[in-house]
Amino acid sequence: RYPLVTGVQTCALPIFTKKILVEKPLGTNLSECLSIQNFFDTSNLFVSSPIRYMRGFKIFSSQCDTAHPNYFDFTNHSWLPSWRKIKYSNSYSADPRQGGVLRDCSHELDVALELAGIPKSISYKSFSGKDLLGIPVEATVNLNFASTINKSNLSLSFQNETLSRVYKVRNSEYSVNWDLLLGKIEIADFKKHRNSLFSVAPLKIEKNNWLLLQVNSIINENDTLQKPLNYVSALNTIRLIEIGRAHV
Repeated sequence: RYPLVTGVQTCALPIFTKKILVEKPLGTNLSECLSIQNFFDTSNLFVSSPIRYMRGFKIFSSQCDTAHPNYFDFTNHSWLPSWRKIKYSNSYSADPRQGGVLRDCSHELDVALELAGIPKSISYKSFSGKDLLGIPVEATVNLNFASTINKSNLSLSFQNETLSRVYKVRNSEYSVNWDLLLGKIEIADFKKHRNSLFSVAPLKIEKNNWLLLQVNSIINENDTLQKPLNYVSALNTIRLIEIGRAHV
């Protein structure tokens, strides 16, 4: 009744399916994603966005609501061969039509759009994976975008052997740093000269709960639960990926 499928499989599902949780991203391109509307009511379609179901995200996002940051910085650096268990050069990560770091790290794009809003302007700087990984896709991307009230920087790479997944926000009075791998959130209040440190479950622990929490939020539609990534928001992520691909 509540299947987990990839975006490209969605159109093969029976039209009477009530609610669907799709593995990220929604599809390989915007045209494919838009065509899904021809098959069923997309208000019942949700895309996996597990970061927002981590306990640390609740603290991090609430601090963003309180502090009203004007600068966001998101880093996700990893070494592709260490986590793509099948031969990575044969995986979708290395396929120019559907892979690359923009797709593999689309969760960072989801979070950036959720917290910083739709960008008004975007700039990209990308680096191919041919030198270190031998694959013909962008393996490192620095993305900057600005909305009406803030600026964001995203540094995404899967050709970096030093692992890092850190989200930072700040304004003139506050800074909030969330280290997803270590499970620590540090809040600095510049005005009161006070630092606070929260310990939360690290990413490797939280992964066991992601699917269940997302399914529950879709089924129960409870206001106390984190909202899933809906079809419209997922389209914005795909648009951001496509714009980035055009700059590669």
